[in-house]
Amino acid sequence: MPDLARGALALDLAGQSEFGSLIGREGRLVRVEMSARKLAEAARWADSVRTRLQALTSLADVRDPNGGTQPIVEITLQRQLLAERGISVEAVSNALAGGLGGVESSDFRETDRRTPISVRFAGLKNEDLAEAMATPVNGIPIAQLVRAHERQAPIEVVRVGQRPVAVVEGLIERGGTRNAAAEVRAVMDGFSLPSGVTWEISGANAEQERTTRELTLVGWLSVALVFLVLAGEFASFTVPLVVMLTVPLAAVGGILFLWVTGQSINAVALIGIVVMIGMADNEAVVKLDAIRRFREAGHSIEDAVLLGGHQRLRAIAMTSITTITGVLPLMFGWGSGGALYQPLAAGVIGGSVSALLVTFFLAADGVCRY
Repeated sequence: MPDLARGALALDLAGQSEFGSLIGREGRLVRVEMSARKLAEAARWADSVRTRLQALTSLADVRDPNGGTQPIVEITLQRQLLAERGISVEAVSNALAGGLGGVESSDFRETDRRTPISVRFAGLKNEDLAEAMATPVNGIPIAQLVRAHERQAPIEVVRVGQRPVAVVEGLIERGGTRNAAAEVRAVMDGFSLPSGVTWEISGANAEQERTTRELTLVGWLSVALVFLVLAGEFASFTVPLVVMLTVPLAAVGGILFLWVTGQSINAVALIGIVVMIGMADNEAVVKLDAIRRFREAGHSIEDAVLLGGHQRLRAIAMTSITTITGVLPLMFGWGSGGALYQPLAAGVIGGSVSALLVTFFLAADGVCRY
């Protein structure tokens, strides 16, 4: 539909997935959850918040995702009249169910199959409320035994901590998730809320902060585990320490390649950098082993570094090239969800190149001197 709203309507076709918080529309949302004792009170404050947030230039499509309503019919029993006429509540409810949707009466059994049998009005009469209200119970129409009125009810009621919550969400249009969340927080700090009404900011920025904290912990644990393995292998703490110094230097290459390719530092990119930690240490250890053997053979430090680099250059270079070649197709973002893995590939490729350079030109000499 090329002429739809003549360019005034933006269509977002991002699908819902487990990785939707990392890319796609749901990864560019800022949400404000207004909590109160009653849903009406939370919704009233959510309307005020929505009005304030619509003035922010960093947000677009500020709305209440659960603000839709649907018409319902409430049936109230006149219990005193039912008691006077000796009519049970079940009889009235069964008559209403039979007149509207049907009442399950029995099952039709055929070998191992059971088909439920429902009794209801024929044709379209079972969808007519007036027809159902005219159904007699003990000779009295249901309309005289109940009171019915229509009203609008919310389609969905969200609860957090057993309290009703009204959600206001906005699509981040410019400035990034962190800046948008900061602007929303500044707006919310300007509200003077009564007792019992609270707010909380969620969405992409909160999810990214949580994921970043978890992956940062994973990164430190991986560094510690690699250090312990190297310390046990070399029976030394100084040599593994120098080897581990290649990690931040190699990470610079991954971050620079993310910037060159226009990718952001997100959860997927951090996974690639964590993978790169093991690769960088592996290359340093392979060359270190060759250098130590040349040192034991009586060569000087400079000669051992050059001989070790010459001996291990092909093995380390082929390992890096095969790794880069293996993840290179991910950089093109082909297929469904291909854009999700581009930051991971960029982190691994940039880290592999910088780890190769750091291993041969910086790390080896420092390791040998220790």
